[in-house]
Amino acid sequence: MINEPLKRNLPISSAVVMLTMLGLGGLLLCIAFNFIMTLTGLAEHELVVLKITVVLQNILTFILPAIFFAWFIAFKPFSFLRVDRAPSLKSILLLLLVFVFMTPAMNYIIEWNESLELPDFLSGLEEWMKASEDAAKEATGKLVDTSSFGNMVIAVLSIGVLTGIGEEFFFRGALQGFLSRHMNYHWAVWIAAFVFSLMHFQFYGFVPRMLLGALFGYMFVWSGSLWLPIIGHAFNNSSVVISQYLMENSIIETDISKFGSDRVTLFISSVILTLQLLMAWNKKLNKAKNE
Repeated sequence: MINEPLKRNLPISSAVVMLTMLGLGGLLLCIAFNFIMTLTGLAEHELVVLKITVVLQNILTFILPAIFFAWFIAFKPFSFLRVDRAPSLKSILLLLLVFVFMTPAMNYIIEWNESLELPDFLSGLEEWMKASEDAAKEATGKLVDTSSFGNMVIAVLSIGVLTGIGEEFFFRGALQGFLSRHMNYHWAVWIAAFVFSLMHFQFYGFVPRMLLGALFGYMFVWSGSLWLPIIGHAFNNSSVVISQYLMENSIIETDISKFGSDRVTLFISSVILTLQLLMAWNKKLNKAKNE
């Protein structure tokens, strides 16, 4: 990706602090809105409050801070975030194919990560991590309401599409986009992926989420468009919601989230096929850039 000159070339530490403060400011606004909803009696409708909170969180904690940060440091904010260019249809189809190939490997890694146990002397930390994980799963379970087709669509739009846009604007567009100007892009990809996973506070899904973040990061670098990782992120989240809807309504019987989670051979095959596809994709893109 060709980097245009910046309006303000901040040190990495200053940029990270600024992004963090903007995100925390948005989070505080979300808390304030929740408090207002409590005063108005809306808190009695827990599911409604949760859905409103998700929308506010994505807008106030991720999207607006990323846009403001880009506006503050760049002459062309949307060019800095790489949202002024669309990915090719071929890139989108290849990304979806990558998700198909990587599903067994990711499910296997998720199962492995969830089974990890800390040493006895870290039992206090482990209890806290499990409590955080359970709380996050409980909140997500309430949000993923697939009791009807309408509720499923709402969950796809909020958890799938809006969350995909929000988190990619912040972690890939703003954070990785800035870091890649000051270091090797591989470092930028993995640092952003690490922070992306860490900020979810779901430690028994930390490794697969970091790998997913890295995939989105490389898609961002290779395509030069933030919309490609946004589409991938939205597809990943939405597929979970749609899969649950299909199972709850007996349309399918196989739990896609468990496919390949207990078969080493399928895991190895999935890893090999996914890496081969990604390397071929990267090679073709580099060849196109050099022509």
